[in-house]
Amino acid sequence: MWVLACLVGTPVDLWAEDTKPAAPAASSKTMFYRLLAQKPAATVEDAIRALARYKGGAQELKPLAEELSFLNSQEIRFPKDIVRRKDMTLTMGSAAHMLMKAVGIKGKSIMYQMLPDQQRYAMREASEQGIIPPAAFVGQTLSGNDLLGMLVRVNEIVEAERKAAEKKDTE
Repeated sequence: MWVLACLVGTPVDLWAEDTKPAAPAASSKTMFYRLLAQKPAATVEDAIRALARYKGGAQELKPLAEELSFLNSQEIRFPKDIVRRKDMTLTMGSAAHMLMKAVGIKGKSIMYQMLPDQQRYAMREASEQGIIPPAAFVGQTLSGNDLLGMLVRVNEIVEAERKAAEKKDTE
């Protein structure tokens, strides 16, 4: 898995503007994930940067505006005030909503299909899909490791859907 190799590293403040990775270029691809895994509380900015990397954006640290611009080019939209909320602690509801919309998981529940912008229904669908634990609640805060776990499960779902579609096309 793409995240498993990223979980060992030295704590550094990745989000400081003057931080430059001291590691060679090969390990800088995993630096973000290693540092995220060590954060006791993930932020909205962490989720944005993780989504940008998941969708194929640059692996090195870029200004948040560039990360958002890349996601916008991938048809992933955020509220206009997202930059002001970047330092807010990431909650289960906002993470589930963000991931479900960004990755394009359609969902099976009628309520999620009718109201995809509601965190409540995104969470219910994410729970049904196994992305989040069933006992999770909207305001529950996430650690960096929790966010990585969600990304791994989302990646597994997307890969399974891709393989199923390829198998269906070959039949």
